[in-house]
Amino acid sequence: MARKSRVFPIIRGIIAMANGLDEEEVLLESKLRDDLGLDSIDIAELAVKVEKEFAISIKDETINDFATVENVVDYVVKVVW
Repeated sequence: MARKSRVFPIIRGIIAMANGLDEEEVLLESKLRDDLGLDSIDIAELAVKVEKEFAISIKDETINDFATVENVVDYVVKVVW
């Protein structure tokens, strides 16, 4: 959980800044599409920003599995640690 709590604020900031949202709107359980209004392009751009921030590579198939903020956080935690 400690790793997750370190990654979440970074992901939250990326999502909020890129999509004109207040960080308080971006919760761990937020659905990227339904709750935050992201479309496929927004999610792809999120993946690129996450790749740069954490120096990782995210496969296209994985990006398609990102439904919630927690999915993104969990993926980063899994790959980085």
